[in-house]
Amino acid sequence: MYSQPFMLAHGVPDVTDAQLAAWVRAVLSARVQGGGVVAHAVTLGAPLYCDQQRHASAATAIVGRLVAALREACGAAAVPDATLAAATHAATTPSGSASSNKRAAMAITPRLLGLWTDVTGSIETAQPVMVVGPVGGGKSEALTALARLTWRTLAAVCLTPETEPAELVGMFAPGGGRGHNIEWADGTVTSMYTHGGVVLLDNVQDADACVLERLNSVLESPPTWLLAEKGDVVPVSGPHPQFRIMATLSTGTGGNDVSPALANRFALVHMPDLPAAAADVEAE
Repeated sequence: MYSQPFMLAHGVPDVTDAQLAAWVRAVLSARVQGGGVVAHAVTLGAPLYCDQQRHASAATAIVGRLVAALREACGAAAVPDATLAAATHAATTPSGSASSNKRAAMAITPRLLGLWTDVTGSIETAQPVMVVGPVGGGKSEALTALARLTWRTLAAVCLTPETEPAELVGMFAPGGGRGHNIEWADGTVTSMYTHGGVVLLDNVQDADACVLERLNSVLESPPTWLLAEKGDVVPVSGPHPQFRIMATLSTGTGGNDVSPALANRFALVHMPDLPAAAADVEAE
């Protein structure tokens, strides 16, 4: 589904861990009930990945790739042609849910490719990058899709005036063990800084100044991260080689102005608004 021909024809699919977990649970349940496990894997897995597709050609391509992969791994006899035909029919037959409820794949356009090209350079050099553009222009979706395509773990934080620094840094909270001891729980930035991954700071224009100021040290080159709230006096070891920070800033929303000191810590990438004709198509 993430092959170049598929994405150019049908867009970038939104494949999640939840879909894979649901597929595994369904296959394990089918195994208990009997029957060919691999054949069940096709008939149970195909709808999970095809349901978000608006076009039958995309669903047919997904089923074909799924069957080819399972036949390669388990032998051609594991997935009979009858199973392939049944799975293709089920995947391309409209379900009872309205088509408008389906989550459409992100179309790859010159506008999107231009943004990815500009952002990728900063990601490769571990420089924080901020995408600036009109509200509703697809900034967050574009960055999330790019993280998926580059096989990076992404944790998004939607910043609001109510967001506290503790959400990014961490806090002491009651633990789940016996006695309900107070334990430290890492925030989003701390977790990604330590274990690796991309932090997406969404709508930085809405964040309180104290939240943005708390990020200053991790936006430096090289970044450092001291958990003063935890009582540490030595910065956290790191960062992890895969740690990255991306952010979005929406213009024309009436939010706070980002200080020049903060903006200078990011590579700024502008995402142009949708052309009027394209916006009309999206609205339909």
